Amino acid sequence: KTQHKTEGKIRYYHYHNTITTREEPCRQFVRQSMRNNVTWVGGIPYVYDATMKALAPSIKKFESELMGSELASIQQ
Repeated sequence: KTQHKTEGKIRYYHYHNTITTREEPCRQFVRQSMRNNVTWVGGIPYVYDATMKALAPSIKKFESELMGSELASIQQ
């Protein structure tokens, strides 16, 4: 608990198809038409943001060029 009144102001962003954590699977997907809307789940606001998804191919290319065959051997 903080001394600041942040309830409802901090948003948790989850980027589908970009960053995955096996311990935290996706439970609800947001349709493309809802990009500008807030989806509330358990009192937590979720907002669709495709920024990371758009950057993923560039990041993957950079990592492939930098690490080459070492990257291919890492279990995803």
